Amino acid sequence: MIELLYLSHLFLPIPFMLLYRVQTKKLNRFTNIVVLAPIIGAIILFLLQVQVPHSGTILVMFYSFLLALGTYIFRQKYDLPQALSLAFNLAFFNSVYWEIPVHVYTLLYLGYFDPSFPLHFIYVFPLIFLYSKLRFPNPHRKQYLLFASGLVLSTICLIPRVLYNPFIWGYSSPPSIEAISYANRFVCFVILLKIFYNTKPICLTKEKKHGHKKYDQ
Repeated sequence: MIELLYLSHLFLPIPFMLLYRVQTKKLNRFTNIVVLAPIIGAIILFLLQVQVPHSGTILVMFYSFLLALGTYIFRQKYDLPQALSLAFNLAFFNSVYWEIPVHVYTLLYLGYFDPSFPLHFIYVFPLIFLYSKLRFPNPHRKQYLLFASGLVLSTICLIPRVLYNPFIWGYSSPPSIEAISYANRFVCFVILLKIFYNTKPICLTKEKKHGHKKYDQ
């Protein structure tokens, strides 16, 4: 049952992808509530000492903060449904983005990928969704460099963990290494925010004159 609940979280981006299509300004007045809700919910979980399988309450609190931060940032540019949709999918993708060097190290050290590695491909779908909804300014070199810088940072942050124990799986890291890991996640999310905030939405509109739809870019 716990495994099924864990696997169900992989489908969470779907309703948030659908939320992007909700075109309304009436929900904007609830921005503060939506921004604070995930943080308050995570704090309640922590105070009640609710154990979250496969992740931990602290990690849930951390990603709740990222969701709130992303929603607040995107809200400066988009209506609430789009801001929440973009923030959630970006945070979801970030959970695998910062970890890419770990998967590469796993392959180099063990000679094979982690058995759960195929599931991580699901985390790429939010990136495809984001790319389909947003247009990047030309030239794209700056976005590519920013994206690569996050991977370089993650590689550097992996070094202390490897030096502590080259076999990095199945044990609890010291608080200092865990702190580096969370800082790595946060900076990678900020990098993704920077990349995707400086984009323009691809808006689906109806061209009345010709009676068909087109994309305004």
